[in-house]
Amino acid sequence: MQCCHQNGEISRESATIVLANCGNGVVLTESYTIVSTATFFFNDNGLVIGAHVHTNFTGVITNSATGNTYNDFSHFTVIADFLEGGFAVHGMNFAITIPGVGIVVHETGTVIHDLDTNIVFQAGPHQVINGMAPDFCSVFV
Repeated sequence: MQCCHQNGEISRESATIVLANCGNGVVLTESYTIVSTATFFFNDNGLVIGAHVHTNFTGVITNSATGNTYNDFSHFTVIADFLEGGFAVHGMNFAITIPGVGIVVHETGTVIHDLDTNIVFQAGPHQVINGMAPDFCSVFV
């Protein structure tokens, strides 16, 4: 196996989205920037056999009624195996905090997926993928 070709930044996206319309004129929006970088791994024939993609997400959630803002950061690495199939995600996918309250949405650790994207292993708290994340309107309003 030949290692590696650092491609550097492979994507950058910035946007503002509506997270939730909570009624009574309260809208939760998030402005964010996502930057991903990649390293590709090749075999002796020059074919790509794997990749490590590191993503940094920086966001700010805003409550339209109060003007309160909440930081939303994410830093994780996806390791893809193109020979065996499947991929692993390592890092902090969600760690949204409210000052004086603490973390209200938490998704950190490792999740390994098989060739069909089924989860075959997970370690750490995973509120989002396990369907246990709180409703944004109940948390940020």
